[in-house]
Amino acid sequence: MRARNGLLPLFLCLPFVAPGAGDPPETRGDQQSFPGTFVPAEHEVLELWPSAYAGGLMFLDVRAHGSYVNEGDVIALLDRESWEEQVHAAEFELHSSELRFENAVEEAELAGREAAQALQRAQTELARAERSLEGWSKFELKFSLRSAELQAAYAKHSIDDQVDELKQLEAMYSADELTDATEEIVLMRSRRSLASSRRSSELAEDQRAYREEFDLPERGARLEEAVAGQKLSLKHLRARQEMQARTRDDDLQRKEDALEKQAGKLQELIDDEGLFVFRAPRGGVLLHGAPEDYEPGRSAPRHERGGTAATRKVLFTVAAPDRFAVVLSVPESAVRGIAPNSAARVTADVLSERELVGPLSVERYPLPGSASGPENRYAARVQLGQPLAGVVAGMRATVHLGANDAAAEAVSKSGEAQ
Repeated sequence: MRARNGLLPLFLCLPFVAPGAGDPPETRGDQQSFPGTFVPAEHEVLELWPSAYAGGLMFLDVRAHGSYVNEGDVIALLDRESWEEQVHAAEFELHSSELRFENAVEEAELAGREAAQALQRAQTELARAERSLEGWSKFELKFSLRSAELQAAYAKHSIDDQVDELKQLEAMYSADELTDATEEIVLMRSRRSLASSRRSSELAEDQRAYREEFDLPERGARLEEAVAGQKLSLKHLRARQEMQARTRDDDLQRKEDALEKQAGKLQELIDDEGLFVFRAPRGGVLLHGAPEDYEPGRSAPRHERGGTAATRKVLFTVAAPDRFAVVLSVPESAVRGIAPNSAARVTADVLSERELVGPLSVERYPLPGSASGPENRYAARVQLGQPLAGVVAGMRATVHLGANDAAAEAVSKSGEAQ
């Protein structure tokens, strides 16, 4: 809720036409008279400008229009049930936002530790693959080749031994003229065993050639591919983890921003608590509505219990009880004859015996509502420096233009006294 100070004159350019504005002005010699209306000259206004509250605003109690109030007096009370519900809901939402943010932080920490472990495993697997390839290249391949050579040598030596043994048997049995069946069997088995050994040696040689030409190079290639695959997997893992970390950071920032906004909204709602009690910003007469609502052609509201309070507009005015200005509209034909710093004489319809004098100001542009009339009209204002009792906002007045020198001198003295 805001209070605006209205101590300075308001040079209005509002679409109003004073009562009788279409009638020709009363003319007496070089003077013209126009109807005007008294409006507050010194005042402060009260408005509703919620920061976050978006519910209904209903009056529970309102001071009567025209009451005299002291500074700090309660002017009106508004129903706060809807506001309390919104505060309650905002507190729950803030709590939920806090939980979501805390969970997101913990999940990010867990994900970070899991990512570090996965990266460590990948690096370990790569190191193992590289060591396996290095062991194969430096040692296992040579061991395989040496083993194959050794097996070939064993096979050759075995065949040579069998050949020698067969020769000895044949020599021994040939020296003996009597050859029996047992000797033939021994010789046959020795020759058969030699033939098998030779075929086995040939097979072993073929297998060794296969291993050297195909199997061993293929195994080395698989080890190299395993190393390359582990390197690529590690590279992709790092890239995915970086993307996931950025996504987690973005999610954390969003949740943190949502948490801050929710906390700010709750605080704004709490700050709006002052909306529901109107207090007088100064002493004076309480007017329902804005000062402009008491100008010609306007209708001032009357607030009452159960009524609705509008936001972002003046609801109440607390005005000095004896400080007034007079607003009127002047036809274009009369504006041309008004000199700068002119003075005007004012008489209140209810106090016709008293005459007031004040400076006259006229807007430069015509009132929009006067375009359809016979001539344009201009908003004008007479600022009265003298206190005026017995008048209230909205009362009628008569403004006399073309004041004589005595009136101008009175205006000057009034300004000096102020």
